[in-house]
Amino acid sequence: MIVEGEKACLSAQSLFPDMIVTTWSGGANAYKKTDWKPLKEREIILWPDNDKPGKQAMKGIGAMIYPNNRAVHCLSVSDNSDYAHITGQTVSDNSDKWDAADLYEEIQGDTIKAKKILDIMLKKVKKRVPLRRNQPITRVKERLQPTC
Repeated sequence: MIVEGEKACLSAQSLFPDMIVTTWSGGANAYKKTDWKPLKEREIILWPDNDKPGKQAMKGIGAMIYPNNRAVHCLSVSDNSDYAHITGQTVSDNSDKWDAADLYEEIQGDTIKAKKILDIMLKKVKKRVPLRRNQPITRVKERLQPTC
């Protein structure tokens, strides 16, 4: 999972202890300076901040890492209507810059709730085409570009 910012990274790692969570340094516009090669041939989840720079950064990261990975999923974080009943929050648009750190606070670090919410968020991802096991990445023509 890739998130924007150190606080979101630490929060997401706490919420999803079975995942590797990472970020980049220097803010939303500095993602191009990061070497993403260690993520090669993995299934990647992109969790943007709920703001224009965050979504643009994840779109750029998705375009950079897409050719070398099994699947790239970009989460939609603009509203909480599908999981407000889990967080206990009222149904509304998520605030600007809403991210994994905000979710951590909303559910008080509950990893079971976090897993349910992530599953709901992943179901909303429209373009996800993971590869079959041991299938060479270069031979898959039907894979689709991730959208953020």
